[in-house]
Amino acid sequence: DISADIFAGRFGGVLVISGAVRENNFGKTIKMIFEEIERLKRNGIRPGEIQRVKADIVREEEKEKMKVENAAMNLGHYETLGDYKLYDRYYEALKRVIDQDLENVMEKYIHTDNLVVCVYYPESAAKEFEPYRNKKDIKALVVSGGERIKESPEGVTVTALVNGVPLIYKKIDDTDMVAANFMFKGGLAFEGVNSGYFKGITNLMMETMMKGTKNMSAEEIAEKIDEFGALVDSDIKKDYYGWDVEVLRNNFDPVCGIIAEILREPSLTLAEMRKEKTDIKNRIKRRKDSPGSYVGKIFNELLFEWHHYGFPASGEEATVNRIPSREMRNHYRTYVNPSNMIISVVGNIELEKAKNILNEHFGKWSKGVSQNFHVPVRITNTKKYVREEIEKNQVHIMLGFLGPSMRSGDYAVFRVLDTIMSGGMDSRLFTEIREKRNLCYSIHSGFDRTMERGAFRIYGATAPENEEKLIEEVLNVIRDLIKNGVTEKEVQTAKNYINGMYKIGFQDYMAQADAYLKYEMFGLGAGKVDSFPEDINKVTKEEVDRVIKKYFNTDRYTLAVVGPKKK
Repeated sequence: DISADIFAGRFGGVLVISGAVRENNFGKTIKMIFEEIERLKRNGIRPGEIQRVKADIVREEEKEKMKVENAAMNLGHYETLGDYKLYDRYYEALKRVIDQDLENVMEKYIHTDNLVVCVYYPESAAKEFEPYRNKKDIKALVVSGGERIKESPEGVTVTALVNGVPLIYKKIDDTDMVAANFMFKGGLAFEGVNSGYFKGITNLMMETMMKGTKNMSAEEIAEKIDEFGALVDSDIKKDYYGWDVEVLRNNFDPVCGIIAEILREPSLTLAEMRKEKTDIKNRIKRRKDSPGSYVGKIFNELLFEWHHYGFPASGEEATVNRIPSREMRNHYRTYVNPSNMIISVVGNIELEKAKNILNEHFGKWSKGVSQNFHVPVRITNTKKYVREEIEKNQVHIMLGFLGPSMRSGDYAVFRVLDTIMSGGMDSRLFTEIREKRNLCYSIHSGFDRTMERGAFRIYGATAPENEEKLIEEVLNVIRDLIKNGVTEKEVQTAKNYINGMYKIGFQDYMAQADAYLKYEMFGLGAGKVDSFPEDINKVTKEEVDRVIKKYFNTDRYTLAVVGPKKK
């Protein structure tokens, strides 16, 4: 048994690595501990590792917040450190930690000059521990030297399989993993046919595809995926859909074979479709259990009107109910084919090997017909409002406007604007509404990264008695931006924040695979991803002020509210 823990106090802290060791294994164990520490110092953190750890920390924190006594204890702890507000600042700072920060900390603190070893052992085993009684004896176990492994310098490559399927590839050496995206154009775009009569059909089709193929049952698919230690997730975006795969490089070939069979030969049986319908409808019924997500659903429907960007991926109970099996199979035959497909691969595998494997499994798949999925967003430019009552103790609001598409020249500028409004503890929304006026539990902004024009939205959660005040103060923040613009300092701070988060996000190889694929699919070119920081750095204060006036209008906004009945 071995574990690590940390104590951070007001005047210092300690990192503790502790374990229970079997007889005659102490020397071997402590040597392996230091070998791992030196490996981390030399080679750095593996891509994706830091993001998973952050997610674990945040997930545990969210669990803790479910109990009032935990929240009180945490606030009390930070108050003893000097300020209870450190509680919020800690989690905001956590987002900005990058691999270089961890390496700096290891170099500063994790070395034998800073080491204390405490061993509790039976008197009868004293002879085994005699060689490790002094610090100099421990130092002798430390492995040092070696060059840090770097990412391959070639960058991203765009090529194609023998049947024309675009393949986006990037080599990363410092990992044993490969991340791959198998995506198809459209998705929700093709659900707009017949005014969304079969909304949810893409999701239903994808769920049913995982429940059996020509040669494998659902259980066999799951067993094989587990056997090869792979993670396979389905994903539906507003402009495309498909499957994400993470797998050890040695298992990339057999896992591609499983994915190919799911995509090329799904059984799509009536029995499995009915089971999936039941599961999907049960999830739809529980939507209001998460009011923060539910207010986003009704906001999208209100803003986008007829456009498929307003469709929920899972559909509605009525639309899912009416989907016949023949329609689902026809949807599959029409849209799931190589002419609508694009693949991205990022990880430690050579291009030729990856291409040969993919050609083996997908190269003989007949092309099919390419479908046009460009549907411009043309909606009424008026003030829109909806309020829906739910039996909850909080009010959730979402207020916003139509924003730019990713293909727009305003995209990078809008990213800076969004960050000024919501990118950290010193952002406009947090400072003016939560910090100064204490009007909400949570507030942030965001906007869609879509092919056509997406939504810019501001979300806030508050007590029922503060509903009108919160809405008015959000509008006041927007009015002040329109009238007075932003400052040079805000622009520079936002650019630093975005570039820091970009570096953090790109430690995850799956995030890279998704970003390269999206840019290529949207016609921007996969290589454009790597120049994103340059685009951000070029943004000026004048450009931010211009897009504020272009996209924000406090006489024409969309507002959705969910909460208890007004008193």
